[in-house]
Amino acid sequence: MADSATIDRGPATCPHPAASSSSRSADSASGPAPAGDSLEQDEDCAPLENDSDEELGSASPDSSLRRPLLPTQNILDPSSPTKPNLPTQAISLDDELCITVTGYRVVPFYRLLFHILSFLSCGLLLLLCRWFPRLRLRIVAEKCDFAQASMVLVDSSWKEHTIVDVETLPIELESLRDIFPGVRSAQESAWALGSSRKPNETAGDHGQLRFFNYRFIKFMLNPYTGMFEVNMFWRDPNWRSVSSVLCGVDDQVVPRRRLIFGDNEITIKEKSTLNLLLDEVLHPFFVFQVASMILWSLDSYYYYAACILVITIMSTVSTLTEMKEAYARLRNLSKFSCNVRVWRGSRWCDLSSEDLVPGDVFEVGSAMAVVPCDAVLLDGDCITNESMLTGESVPVAKYPVTDEDLQSLDFENEDPSGAPRMSKFFLFSGTKVIRARSGALPGASATPGNSEASLHFDDFTGEPGAVALAVRTGFNTTKGALIRSIQFPKPHTFQFYRDSFRFIGVLGMIAAVGFSASLYNSYKFGESWTDIFVRALDLITIIIPPALPATMAVGVSFSISRLRKAAIYCISPPRVNICGKVEVMCFDKTGTLTEEGLDVLGFRCAVSENESDTLGASSFSDLYKVADLFQDYRVTTESKSALRPAAFAAYWGNASSPDNPDLSYPIIICAMACCHSLKVVNGDLIGDPMDVKMFEFTDWQIEEGTSSSETPNRHSGPPGLIQFVVRPTDDLDFETCMNGSAETDSFSRATSGRPRTFTELGVVRSFEFVSRLRRMSVVARRIHYARGDQQTSGNESASVASSSTSPISLASSLNGVSIGSTKEFEVFVKGAPEVIRSICATSSLPPDYDSLLRQYAHRGFRVIAIAWRRLENISWLKLMKMKREEIESNLEFLGFVVFENKLKPETSPVIGHLRKARIRQVMCTGDNLLTAVSVARECGLVQSEGQVFVPRIDESGSVVWEDLDDEENENGTRGVLDPVALTTLQESSPEFDLAITGDVFQTMLESASENTFHRLLVKAQVFARMSPEQKHLLVERLQDIGYCVGFCGDGANDCGALKGADVGVSLSEAEASVAAPFTSQATNVSCVLQLIREGRAALVTSFGAFKFMAAYSLIQFTTVSLMYSMRSNLADFQFLFIDMAVIIPVAIFMSESGPNNVINPKRPTASLVSKKVLTSMLGQVLLQVSFQAVVFFWVRSMDWYLKPDRSKGRFQSFENTCVFLLSCFQYIFVAAVFCVGPPHRESIWRNYRFVATAVLLTGILVWLTLSPSALVVGMFDLRPPPLRGRLWLLSFIALDGLLTFVFERWVVSILASAYTAVGMVVRERLTRRYRRRPADVEAVDALDRRRQHRRDKWERKGKLYKVIEDDMRR
Repeated sequence: MADSATIDRGPATCPHPAASSSSRSADSASGPAPAGDSLEQDEDCAPLENDSDEELGSASPDSSLRRPLLPTQNILDPSSPTKPNLPTQAISLDDELCITVTGYRVVPFYRLLFHILSFLSCGLLLLLCRWFPRLRLRIVAEKCDFAQASMVLVDSSWKEHTIVDVETLPIELESLRDIFPGVRSAQESAWALGSSRKPNETAGDHGQLRFFNYRFIKFMLNPYTGMFEVNMFWRDPNWRSVSSVLCGVDDQVVPRRRLIFGDNEITIKEKSTLNLLLDEVLHPFFVFQVASMILWSLDSYYYYAACILVITIMSTVSTLTEMKEAYARLRNLSKFSCNVRVWRGSRWCDLSSEDLVPGDVFEVGSAMAVVPCDAVLLDGDCITNESMLTGESVPVAKYPVTDEDLQSLDFENEDPSGAPRMSKFFLFSGTKVIRARSGALPGASATPGNSEASLHFDDFTGEPGAVALAVRTGFNTTKGALIRSIQFPKPHTFQFYRDSFRFIGVLGMIAAVGFSASLYNSYKFGESWTDIFVRALDLITIIIPPALPATMAVGVSFSISRLRKAAIYCISPPRVNICGKVEVMCFDKTGTLTEEGLDVLGFRCAVSENESDTLGASSFSDLYKVADLFQDYRVTTESKSALRPAAFAAYWGNASSPDNPDLSYPIIICAMACCHSLKVVNGDLIGDPMDVKMFEFTDWQIEEGTSSSETPNRHSGPPGLIQFVVRPTDDLDFETCMNGSAETDSFSRATSGRPRTFTELGVVRSFEFVSRLRRMSVVARRIHYARGDQQTSGNESASVASSSTSPISLASSLNGVSIGSTKEFEVFVKGAPEVIRSICATSSLPPDYDSLLRQYAHRGFRVIAIAWRRLENISWLKLMKMKREEIESNLEFLGFVVFENKLKPETSPVIGHLRKARIRQVMCTGDNLLTAVSVARECGLVQSEGQVFVPRIDESGSVVWEDLDDEENENGTRGVLDPVALTTLQESSPEFDLAITGDVFQTMLESASENTFHRLLVKAQVFARMSPEQKHLLVERLQDIGYCVGFCGDGANDCGALKGADVGVSLSEAEASVAAPFTSQATNVSCVLQLIREGRAALVTSFGAFKFMAAYSLIQFTTVSLMYSMRSNLADFQFLFIDMAVIIPVAIFMSESGPNNVINPKRPTASLVSKKVLTSMLGQVLLQVSFQAVVFFWVRSMDWYLKPDRSKGRFQSFENTCVFLLSCFQYIFVAAVFCVGPPHRESIWRNYRFVATAVLLTGILVWLTLSPSALVVGMFDLRPPPLRGRLWLLSFIALDGLLTFVFERWVVSILASAYTAVGMVVRERLTRRYRRRPADVEAVDALDRRRQHRRDKWERKGKLYKVIEDDMRR
């Protein structure tokens, strides 16, 4: 961080960019000064008044509220007499949600007319307007501009419509300049608010702010532009530099900010029980059910209506209870409050976190467990756990923001949670604080601004913490976005749901036909018009069951429950069914397919043949492991030159004088020890697992700088000078050297009489790893501790090689200190070998650089390259001003560090299962291409012995594909692919795969033809060196060609891909992550199999439940229609028995079947209109209807048949009894055949509850058929036929059951295939030409037509990838 960004905790003047003419000139030189510098700060921090209207009116792009609006907004010219009249406005809230806002105002006459019509319709119009919001607007309101609107219609990109009232708040006109930086003055604000005064006239002090809230986001009407602006994208134009924000906000500004942003709390306002009840009872299906109960009561079905009413009440109470509990859980998840030290009014104050507003400067202390708002770190350092946000369980280090980064904050165009640049200094709300430390010296003032009443950290108990700037509060924070995603999940237009509503429409048409037929029959029998309409409407309630949506959701509920037991959590239930349709699964590599931690295999140095030549390298040394390493450099001085390998001679530091080296350890070891971003928390190393393994390999020690006055600090200097210090562990350890204690070990006795040098490196500047650069670096300073022979001299001898003015000095009690030159620093860089090669001097690169890298990558090892550079004659100030590109240049290559990347035990079996299930697996990683291919071969993602083609860009910029394993032939070329068709040029070639890097992927995306790029997407199995943005792009492009895409990653760099995928799985310890709809606490890929199995089971269950409910409706519709034909109906208790004893338990328990353990290669269909589904459902309905008709007329043909005697009962008849009993058996039969088992669900026999229910019901119905008691006969209004008739009826029932099973088991598939074959024959006949052609030509044409038919079907379904696969097979 630049010097200007360092907080001075002593009394000092708070610099403000507008505090002097010089600073104002500097600002104007870099760009126009942002308008709206009206934040009322204290006197020392207040900006100077602007000198002219032009200066007031100028505004930089960053100074205004971010408004992703369409059409383009134009700020009014003050001289313009008109204002914009734009009643419709498009606003993009994030990557997925875009809304369109339309302004409306209520017309009094229309509103009066609406109330009259509502009264006359007995509230029916109100109900319709609740279901169809646009209808109400069309009746009572008219469009207008937003300044006059009393309500707005919000249409989302998810086809949801919401009417929101526009609210008003009184506001000071001057405050508008704080809210809307584009407003130039209070006078113009008054004019824009509708005042008759001109902009140059005197205006009043108050106006009104118009706004509305939608999904916890506040939309404010800018009175000057006439358009709504979102407060979640707001940023203060005064956030130009770190020094300019240290003053915080003034007490006068806080109320204004709270007016706009509200309290810093994420509170889900729980609806009252009455409102929840109204939402429930006014739902269309609930209203339909209530209407049905009224209708049944009018038809004298009192018992049935009463039972349904009781069940409905119980269901409503249960639903309300679950909703209240869900609100309570969500409220507990979102609610958070803690005490925070805030810099307000030139003093530190203890406030509640709910009082924070954007612009507040607050302390992130060690006592703070959770970050209370979205903030930018200004000073100090923090370590946070962001698993709630990204799913990444590895703690993340945060560093202070720079002036450049602070100026470029843009919440609209750059989401902090997905921007690697911002994640380095951005503290996300809700993330856990592991450690927070101050960047200042102990005992110094904690006051960031200038105030005599400053409050020092010494006045508090405990250590001071870091300092941060609150930038977003409440629901505008990242945690607020997580709560919004849970509260308002994205709806998915799954084909099954679309088809189900269409089929309900078909049932409605059947109900209309039955309604008409019932009207005719009732009129023919001479019944009253009241009975006619009641009976006709009753048919509608039968054929459209109100419980259909709940029944279809039961299977998903069971799946979610099973997933929760497996530690897999879901925040989007509709995605469960989509899991069953996954066609390609993308995996991150490190931490997902492979172990999170890498084991260091060893390192290989670049060495030269001439030991004295330190400027060039001719080869690599042998691989050095831990044992070899210490054996080599724990040697005596006399034998040092003779025994140490050439690897150490080249980079020992001062090879010309081995007895007095300036680094007493190999430089590559020093680089491995300090080139990282590790932190120490409670004695444990926290950071990237690879960095931890690399540092532990060196066996060095690390000590971080501390500001605690209780802990002795050996380093003094400017704040934040030393980030951390590393030193080797030795028999003569550092404490021995510092304290001068006796040496007792064998090595010490061997070296007695000779001087001994100990090395310590202090890291003074670091550049974090950036995905785009693929490297990190540190700048360190050397410190030496020389120790002489105590036995001869009796005391420590000191050799000081630098002046006492060094920025690093040690405590006066420490003897034997040698500090490197004050103008001499070491630069250590590590990163991807391809990147390090480009920034190293060519002479330092061994000739076998590429071949050795290729060798290790082929074997599946991960290789990191390390380079070094010495900065000489560089002052401290100049070092701090040097850019990263300048520091990381002209480097000397040191060597390779080789890591073992072991597969997780579960990886290979999971990949094998997916391969058998014909679910494509893709690796998408940021690692080296060769390493990724090696891991892919090891886990079976690509064939171990198969061809893999990799790309390279030749001199002309074209992409050339070469066989990864094919050596160059005599012509100096290798086996290649056709660069356009992506097919092999050999006549006979086995199956092959493609592996591609991120840069080539981007090149082909931008320059290759659409056909070539689509072929790449279909054939490539490994995508290496992919940035987070490219991963997201890959997911989107796979979806474009028809894939249902799943993505599994650890969440670190995969947030965009996890969000964009149809099924995103984050491996995290958190129960919910904003990064993905599914979160697995089992951090291995086995959760993918569980999700796919459960998804397929849920999808098949939903199909079965829908088919059963549809068949139940049509079967009962047939039963009632037959009864209507004889002026009868089912009895009250008969309806009750069917619904309560048969349908409800059967529908619930048939959905309880779990998933099959094996994933079948054939995915379940997602379409209700497929041939097999329609054949099954319609065929079963026709079969059951036919049996009912046969039994109905069979009864009448028997010699024992007697006509119904209505004097004995309304419903008693032989027809009623036989058809009722048959229908009850039919419900069980169709439930059994629709309760599908393998291949996607476990066997029906393992669903014990369903089997027990079916057996019990069958036994009861057999008893009712053969020998019912008199009580039951009277209760059910039965008229049993004689025993002979009952046996015949039971025979019909048995035959019905047998044919039901046979039809579903064998006939359905035969008929579906026959339909397909007949369709193809008909098409061939229609397309056949009349001229005669040879038979062989005709056969070829027939095959082509069939192939074209398949291709047309794929294209209609959007499955372009199947068309591409078909093309590539030809």
